[in-house]
Amino acid sequence: MQRTLAAALAGALLLMAPSCARRGISTEGDICQYARDVLADTSARAFHLLRDFDPKDPEGSIAIVGEPGEVMAITEYMLSCDRYSNISGATTPDGLPDFSGETLSPVLDIANSPYSKLCQGEDGLPLREVAVRNFLSCLDTVCYMTILDTVPTVPRQKAKMVVLSCSYTAAFGLSDIDTLRSLSGSDIPIVSAPNAMVRYSCAHAGNKDVNIGVWASKEILLSGVYASVFTRESERRGLGKIPYEVFSADSASDVKGRFTEFLHRYSLSGNTAKLTSLIIDDPSVPLSELEEVVDRMRTSDDDRDIAYSSMLSDDFVCVDPSTAIAWSCFRQMRSANTFTHAVAYPDMKGYATAKREDGESYVMVELLDRYLPSSLALEMEEKAPNMFSLYVR
Repeated sequence: MQRTLAAALAGALLLMAPSCARRGISTEGDICQYARDVLADTSARAFHLLRDFDPKDPEGSIAIVGEPGEVMAITEYMLSCDRYSNISGATTPDGLPDFSGETLSPVLDIANSPYSKLCQGEDGLPLREVAVRNFLSCLDTVCYMTILDTVPTVPRQKAKMVVLSCSYTAAFGLSDIDTLRSLSGSDIPIVSAPNAMVRYSCAHAGNKDVNIGVWASKEILLSGVYASVFTRESERRGLGKIPYEVFSADSASDVKGRFTEFLHRYSLSGNTAKLTSLIIDDPSVPLSELEEVVDRMRTSDDDRDIAYSSMLSDDFVCVDPSTAIAWSCFRQMRSANTFTHAVAYPDMKGYATAKREDGESYVMVELLDRYLPSSLALEMEEKAPNMFSLYVR
């Protein structure tokens, strides 16, 4: 069995190499060593978590794993969002949270954040291994009680869907996870934040030509994440290259100044097509303020505002990670009929990663005060009050 799997792995990696090269991901080593180890040992627990996953089982949580700030923002949104009909699935609020009856399992990766330090260089091997480890931990039914324990003994709900909240993992880790899923015969639903935003943008444009702007932080811009994401999504779509432009706009102090800076850079790019959407992959950009700026710009008599608003399509939309992830999760779960259909408000059970005493290895533990830095607790209380209320109950 192991020899057969090893041969399949070798053949699959040869086929993957050209695709990985096009995505800007180094093919040296092809997948991270930890993923190789998981695929090589078919008797290990990690492999069984993959092989035994039942994509039709509605039991399980929606795991959201990544850097703490992003995970908290997405969890808070999904606890209360109401954009769709729970009966028909239409884009019509019905007074019920979209994820009624579901349990969200945010995993705050405190041990490895920030991810920007893990994806230096072309291959980003440290982050790729972290992404794979966290993904498999989300599928498990146990976690550790403390960082001193050698065996996980605390029961936890397995994930029926895994959300990768960090943009970096779309380029450094997602390919490894996809290889694990493919070669283990698993069909675990995965939602990656930037991929979800691109798909949401394409779906919003419908049958019209899509032309996407990406407002990214400098760190994301320099990492080349979106070169990987758009190549992947263009191949998946099979309709040719998706037009896009990525800029970081932060020279101005206010939102309108930064937005006009973005549009000015777009005008200099030579792309004359109107923008159908703008992906916001910069946490310093307040989405609600930006939407107000766009609305005011459309009705302004100022010549500059008129010139800038002319670069936007009539149905132009700003897309943030939380909205796109919730849309993707709702759509996938509805298609697979994996909603619990329980009559209850969304619930939450949180987890965190914590460094062991050696300072190198880490484990998943329950989200308790001793593992949650006071700064993150304050951020949760201020920016994610629904999540905080469930955390302290």
